[in-house]
Amino acid sequence: MRLSWRLCEDATSYRVQLSPSPRFDADVLESETVQPWVVEHRCAAGKRYYWRVCAKRGSQDGPWSQIQRFQLMPLHIPSRERETAEPGGRVQFFSSQHDALPLTLTPNPAADQLTITSSEEFDPSSSIVLYNLQGRSVLEQSIRSGERSVTIAVGHLPQGSYTLHVVSRGRRWIGTVELLR
Repeated sequence: MRLSWRLCEDATSYRVQLSPSPRFDADVLESETVQPWVVEHRCAAGKRYYWRVCAKRGSQDGPWSQIQRFQLMPLHIPSRERETAEPGGRVQFFSSQHDALPLTLTPNPAADQLTITSSEEFDPSSSIVLYNLQGRSVLEQSIRSGERSVTIAVGHLPQGSYTLHVVSRGRRWIGTVELLR
């Protein structure tokens, strides 16, 4: 989930708080950033969250922003297909048979390019499809047989969350990609 706000010209950094409580009195996730945005991966689907930000100048905090709220809606993925995030922005994909294909996706979040790497060679019918949040296909690309790595250009796409489908060896692997600008 990407949280963003207007740039404050005098700010040297920003302090961000995220909580399931609008009073920020329980389970508060806090981070500090120099950018007017932050990407948070610790949110659970179906749960409502509240967030606020304050600009900092050196060690001095400014006032908190108005409290914002959001709820992540669960993404419906065909039965028994899921993905899990690994440390360092890598994604490990699982197929509908629950067996891991050694695929990694870097970087994630991405800006201009995504690289999908496999320890196995892709077969002749391998392909990649990227879907936006409305479920529309925004990028389709075949993968050359025998390749172990493919880089796709994503710089032309709007920032946001996307679902990546990789088809190879008669199976489908699904993962989530965040594009930032």
